[in-house]
Amino acid sequence: MERFYQWMSAVSDSSGSHEALVVCYNDSELSVQHAFTDIEEALKAQRHLPDCVYILGTSDQLSVFKSGWADEQDRLANLLKRGEKNSRVCVHEYVFLEWNGASFNPHVLGGKELIYRHDPSALLRDGLSTLIEKNNVIHSAPSAHSFKHPSGTLNNVFIQTRELASDEAEVCVMGYAIALEYGARLRQAGKVYIDTMGIYAFVKNALARLDSKAEVMSFHSYERLKTIYPPAGEYFCVVSASTSGGMAKQMGEQGFAEECVATLIDRTADGRYGGVLVALDEVDYPLPVKAEEGCTLIEIIGENFSAKSKPPKSITISLKHDPKRLDKFAQVLRYGRN
Repeated sequence: MERFYQWMSAVSDSSGSHEALVVCYNDSELSVQHAFTDIEEALKAQRHLPDCVYILGTSDQLSVFKSGWADEQDRLANLLKRGEKNSRVCVHEYVFLEWNGASFNPHVLGGKELIYRHDPSALLRDGLSTLIEKNNVIHSAPSAHSFKHPSGTLNNVFIQTRELASDEAEVCVMGYAIALEYGARLRQAGKVYIDTMGIYAFVKNALARLDSKAEVMSFHSYERLKTIYPPAGEYFCVVSASTSGGMAKQMGEQGFAEECVATLIDRTADGRYGGVLVALDEVDYPLPVKAEEGCTLIEIIGENFSAKSKPPKSITISLKHDPKRLDKFAQVLRYGRN
């Protein structure tokens, strides 16, 4: 099991452009040895050294890193040496982002003043973007095929959000992102509606970050959506993915408040009902959607949205179709030339 997930995040502002290596931990218990080994491993995995390192984790994990920076001077010297190239310091600071139950508190390890200021929301959005690519979340229909979505929409794209995370650390990236973006509403909610159990782990992880005991209920895609209406108490709705915004729009038609509806991954946020956590056109992942043009349909079925294509049609060949000279040619191959 991987303790952490890592990615690079670039920022351009008035002071110039710089890159951060981001390391997001799962909820495992760390030792000082883990802290140094993990960061060294993350640095080695990069093609070039970043300007800074951001570490996302809990208060207990922060304590381990602070202890290592204070008490393990030899290990610290080795780590800082790895952040150099040709005797020039490339990694200028190591920042721990401590989750406080609502947002992140930055701590510069070593007690220096913070130089590079990265928005945690932007860091996590970049992390989700890398997960989308790494875990093949977006599927394109083969040539001459179209996906038939549960909403009835026909196009060439299918987003499968349940594939976004393949281990606990990746689930935590999603959990932190949801909790940070929608924490205020989720903390108030007594019920959280989701469209598929495929995103249950993501939502539960986010609720745990917020210390929320909200009940998570799946309405199983479009099967039961038209039968549910806003409850009397506080609530929140999470749609796994969309290419047209149809499900969120349907929720609006049934009375669900726009500020209580969020889609995790959508092609765009423009004109959508409710929030969109990751809009693909905003993370340099444009998704051209082509309308169905009378080609073979791949129907998206079940609450886990598994693709099922129609079986191939059988074709009976009734006419003699072999070339006229085939028999004579076969005889030459069988007996050789006379």
